[in-house]
Amino acid sequence: MDYFCIPREESGYFKWFNIISIAGLVIYVLAIVNLGFARGIRPFSLVILAFAVLLAAASLITAFSVRYRVNFHLLLLLAAFIIGMKETHYVRTRALLSSGNAYNKRPRLDDYLKEWLDERVPLKGDSTKQYDVYFVLADGGASRSGYWTASVLGKLEDCSLTSHTYGRFSDHVFCLSGTSGGGVGVATFFALLRNKPVSKKSYYQSAADFLEQDYITYTLARMLGPDYFNYNSHLFKDKDRAAALEESFERSATNLTKTDYPMPFNDNFSTFKAFDEHGKIALPILFVNTTRMQDGNPGEVTNLQLDTSLFNHRVDVLGLLDTNQDISMASAAILGARFPYISPAGRIKNDYFVDGGYFDNSGAGVVQELLRGIMNSVYEDSLNGGTLCRQVRRLRFHVLHIVNSPVDLDSSNITAVRPINNDLFSPLLTILGAYDMQTTVNDRRLYNYVDDLRNIHDYNADHSIISLYEDSTEWPKDTLRVRFEKEPPYSMNWFMSDTTRRRIVERLGKQPVVNDLVKYITSH
Repeated sequence: MDYFCIPREESGYFKWFNIISIAGLVIYVLAIVNLGFARGIRPFSLVILAFAVLLAAASLITAFSVRYRVNFHLLLLLAAFIIGMKETHYVRTRALLSSGNAYNKRPRLDDYLKEWLDERVPLKGDSTKQYDVYFVLADGGASRSGYWTASVLGKLEDCSLTSHTYGRFSDHVFCLSGTSGGGVGVATFFALLRNKPVSKKSYYQSAADFLEQDYITYTLARMLGPDYFNYNSHLFKDKDRAAALEESFERSATNLTKTDYPMPFNDNFSTFKAFDEHGKIALPILFVNTTRMQDGNPGEVTNLQLDTSLFNHRVDVLGLLDTNQDISMASAAILGARFPYISPAGRIKNDYFVDGGYFDNSGAGVVQELLRGIMNSVYEDSLNGGTLCRQVRRLRFHVLHIVNSPVDLDSSNITAVRPINNDLFSPLLTILGAYDMQTTVNDRRLYNYVDDLRNIHDYNADHSIISLYEDSTEWPKDTLRVRFEKEPPYSMNWFMSDTTRRRIVERLGKQPVVNDLVKYITSH
């Protein structure tokens, strides 16, 4: 007390202040090192506690500054710029002791397409029967998007198990494309398909039990703890907040009940091969959309070999890894969901990857390129007298766009801005507007391409929007309209309240497009 010039008559207060502070510090440290403990105290309590600890640390630095008449805050800030030059946010990789990740042996689109068609629409037998093929894309939106996307796909898969003639819904899925939370949602469904030989459990319930868990508290504990101090010391370089988010998903896979399917989010991504050991189709094509930070170029985490000319020079993220390196399914899914501050850009060699929503928040771009690639393969095969054209003609193309934002947006109410905003903020406002509109343009481009397949090239093709929010025809009939002028928003983070989760479950039960698909699948 004398050292910091604290009056002796405050000794009782000083003693209890330190006792309480030490207790708070112990809780703070436990939340950083223990996932279960962090989830026990929940996000709001953790944030309040973390700010208290950081305030205490700043106050202690101030006390030393006063004691020695030196501005230690400034010295630490300067040290952060120097010491902080060393990177701590590398993408977590795993060393492989076997023959390597074999990412250079992933199938090309034309090889995958030929095998997919030969297994599902062979020319022998009934050569006129139509076969449904689905191209799924899912918008970003953190946990609400992941939960909604996986719930929709899980419900469609579950209903197909009761159909004796239609087959598994997943057998009709050609590709899954997702960004940010939507990427986590499609990756969850994709990973569950590892359990296809077993059909006694619910895909929907397995996905819901996995994604309803708290993924934000443990991440915030690292963000407001080790990551904060890493600017002045790299003692906590293994406590990266992005890594904490990935670890949460990996370790949560073991918390599922016995009635759920196993969730292999801790398995290496290289084990999710498009072909099985016999050269047959094992899984659909997966695209987790990400963005390279340095130049804004879109990238893909995929089990397909990317043809740079076909896929417009998108970055093949897995191709950047050394052959003796791999990443987990959780790391792959989160690589497209590294949105600002919560998850910093992940580094692989000299490439930094952030949320795919910076470029395309739906994954529509890569789906259109995939469809174009299929049409190119058909054309080239027809020149050589092949059979792809006859097989593809038997397909019914369905693009399913799973969205989790309001669908009825009025763009006609454009208003003038203040002159001061025009002078000072017009570049920023334009960039923000272009950020949202870029995804909208990609979506419309995909829809128009599907319409062209149907109207110009005479293919059986359509697109549907599966929206979490109600449209203008549904909302007037909703009982919530008595209390709210417009539909209440769904929260967007890595933790959902019970109320939000119940609303999503209720919406799933009455979503018209989903219900129509369920009726269609079960009636065939």
